[in-house]
Amino acid sequence: MSRWRRTTAPWAWAVAALLVLDTVAVVSHPSRTARRPFVAVGAGQAEGNNTTPSGPPETVLPSTTLPTKPANAPAATLAPRPTPAPAARRAIPRPASGARTSPGTPAAAPPQTITAAASFQLASLAGLHFASASVGWISGQQDGKAFIVATRDSGASWQAQCIPVGPGTIWQVTAVDPDHVWAFGSDLSRGTAVALWSTDGGWHWTAGAVPPGIATLVSAAFVDAEHGWAVGTLPGGTNGADGVIVHTDDGGRSWTTQPLPAQAAAVLYGVSFADALHGWAAGTALDHTGVVLATADGGSTWTSQQLPPGVGELHGIDFTNATQGWAVGWDSAGGAPSAGVILATGDGGATWARQAHDPDTALWAVSFPDASDGWVVGQRQDGLGEMLATRDAGATWQRQAAPAPTVVEKASFADAADGWAGGQQIAVLRTGDGGANWLPIQVVTSGPPCG
Repeated sequence: MSRWRRTTAPWAWAVAALLVLDTVAVVSHPSRTARRPFVAVGAGQAEGNNTTPSGPPETVLPSTTLPTKPANAPAATLAPRPTPAPAARRAIPRPASGARTSPGTPAAAPPQTITAAASFQLASLAGLHFASASVGWISGQQDGKAFIVATRDSGASWQAQCIPVGPGTIWQVTAVDPDHVWAFGSDLSRGTAVALWSTDGGWHWTAGAVPPGIATLVSAAFVDAEHGWAVGTLPGGTNGADGVIVHTDDGGRSWTTQPLPAQAAAVLYGVSFADALHGWAAGTALDHTGVVLATADGGSTWTSQQLPPGVGELHGIDFTNATQGWAVGWDSAGGAPSAGVILATGDGGATWARQAHDPDTALWAVSFPDASDGWVVGQRQDGLGEMLATRDAGATWQRQAAPAPTVVEKASFADAADGWAGGQQIAVLRTGDGGANWLPIQVVTSGPPCG
């Protein structure tokens, strides 16, 4: 099995997020990497019945290996932040083919004014979500304990939030507005999944009633303040598979399990709902091939959708309406991962086609704030973070310059300009111009989180 593949238990790749204190400030530094476009390679070839006839041709990003710091990188305009201890990288296999190009001219980003003294650095995160350009949450684990921190001023300051979870991890926070917010993860002291809800932006959190036997919940989607779905895993498995989907119609106070096709998914990593009826979940099957499940009745029934041949694990999925959506992960050749892949559909998943092919990468998450503007994040073979963007619904994709020394696993865009991303070691990246400039945000804290 390839070194870069996640195991079927999401907590096996949990990253430590250093956060134990209360008032949070941010430090930012200019971007130092170069921007490279995808290159279109012809009209594309049909893949059985899975090719969208009227869709744009698949695009391919040239294979590249970038140095950790370009030799001609400009001097930083701010004093350098303290260097954190290196985080463990996910090793990515190198495909046998693909010429490599040298890095282009680095593009420096403008500095950002910061306040407060640096006393402790957030080194990693598990979850990241912004309900608007100014209101957002990050989550994860520190010293084995779950945490959530929030901002209401676009990251100028952060506050730690008290949650009814001890040892464990908060894998995702999601919201439909600045007040109605939910958090999902695992409580290791009880060996169960956690689903928290709040109606005041996270100042007060309450644990919802989750069906017994669920080990963890890792992703969720809400269409309003009452109706939501979450995906995760069962510890022992059902019908040979252990992916699980739960649903709430009372704002997260109680959850019920929804039936899935037999042996449909070993793990579900992502879920997206366009409205109260139409939803999709992405993950991996027992044979490590990609899985997309779909419902048109709010989850009363879920069915498997057919994907192009060779698609490996899928980790992110996002729909902007009942027909238009994207899923990301990686292709598999001979049972081993070969390249990052972006799948697209224009008919609700009745047909899926490869929209872009990114050699030497694993792609972990996708975020589309509207039907045209989207971002995909991941990790390159050389260990650097990957940041891809489109302004035309994926007809073309471009690499964006992002100061990401390790894997980027999460992305959240409130609109086409304001976005956040995060992952190992870098913790948080921010843009206010649609990714033309990405700034690394160093989170520092002082004081106990809950008094």
